[in-house]
Amino acid sequence: MITRIVLTIVLFTLTKVGLGQQVNMEKIRKEYAEAVKDEDLCEHNLEALTEGAKSPTEKAYLAAYQILLAKHIGNPFKKVGQFKEGKKHLEEVIKENPNHIEARFIRWSVQVHAPSFLGYNNNIIEDKNFQIGRA
Repeated sequence: MITRIVLTIVLFTLTKVGLGQQVNMEKIRKEYAEAVKDEDLCEHNLEALTEGAKSPTEKAYLAAYQILLAKHIGNPFKKVGQFKEGKKHLEEVIKENPNHIEARFIRWSVQVHAPSFLGYNNNIIEDKNFQIGRA
């Protein structure tokens, strides 16, 4: 009996480690706008993406949720630090995948809504034109 329990635990652990967590991108996309106002939802989706983001789209949303989490942080220094971390990751995704339309849309959206004092607004026109050219 104990052997069976141990074997079950080992198999479950190996399956979890080997396969990782599947990211439900439909859910992540759908809940992105809601996460602006819902800190728990933001943290939940950020955790799922942190554990399972592999594709450029998943990594772009990981960065977006990192940026979005800054909105829910009270301490201004931590808020800016969180924003910069997400910004850095988003820029890395776009640098590696410059023609990825969804990553460019996320960056455009973040830059349009980011406070001007953060200085993260230098790609708004470029990303808008990129999206229009792809439509």
